Amino acid sequence: LEAIRDMWKIAPASAPPPPPAAMASVGHAELDAEHEAIGALLDEAVATGSPAALRAARDEFRDHATHEEEIMRDAGFGGTGAMSAAASHAKDHNRIVALADAALAEADEADAGLAALSVKELKALAKARGADLAGCVDKLDVVAAVKAAGARLDAAPFKAAVLRHTENFDKLYVDAVSGAAPCAKKVKCTSAVG
Repeated sequence: LEAIRDMWKIAPASAPPPPPAAMASVGHAELDAEHEAIGALLDEAVATGSPAALRAARDEFRDHATHEEEIMRDAGFGGTGAMSAAASHAKDHNRIVALADAALAEADEADAGLAALSVKELKALAKARGADLAGCVDKLDVVAAVKAAGARLDAAPFKAAVLRHTENFDKLYVDAVSGAAPCAKKVKCTSAVG
């Protein structure tokens, strides 16, 4: 009886494993090159906390996702329909982009109330952001300098999501795309989102 009781005990929740250190290779030259470029942009975004760096990493990832989905479709990987592997893969791409969008929106919101801060508060924020206040003659100049320096944000959750995606999703299609020919037409998303 004790053994049966033990069997039904729920183990305490543990922290998720850390993400892999780098984006996985999928054996397709174009996709692997894109993974490398995204990895470099992710490293920069995490190191600098810069909204511009995160925006660049997000945009590169979004372009890559469009390209990757095209290659998967051309290789016949993942089937069709809302419950297919291809649809699940695309849904995870969208989830990851939404993580970056949320972090960028937070950074934009942080800058929205700058004009309401005192000059003393603005100067402290300018120092924290590394803003150059040389040439600032009034409060509006200080606000502009602080905005230009940009809010610092945490890009680590976005990076972890991208790395986990390559580990959990991209490994699934390696055999399907590793021998695929390079794309004749590479799709690039040109829309700029906030």
